[in-house]
Amino acid sequence: INISCSITGDPESGVDGYLAINRYVLWVDSPGVCHGGYVRSVCIFGVGDLQPMADDYHMFANKFYYDFEPMALRCLVERHRNWTRDDILGTSTNRINNSFYGSLPNVKNHITSGLESN
Repeated sequence: INISCSITGDPESGVDGYLAINRYVLWVDSPGVCHGGYVRSVCIFGVGDLQPMADDYHMFANKFYYDFEPMALRCLVERHRNWTRDDILGTSTNRINNSFYGSLPNVKNHITSGLESN
């Protein structure tokens, strides 16, 4: 529709054909191993899923249940706090891979006309 922040090109293009590259999710038929359990075909992550999740490029994860292996969620909260602390102190080594995200079709093909830069 040619408005600012809309995307030109094929909206179905993406990493491995998945649109939700920002969300780590394992469906029952997804590649990868769910160490937690499945509810309605979606993996409920547990402690065993943390390392593969940390090695991946996603920013968020779906799905955790606090009453199922709550230590998994607590570990993620601690990791986030550590990253925030390190960022404030200027000692962070965990930066977002801007080149990876910058090369995605929805970033390269978005319309910027009319946007003011700050």
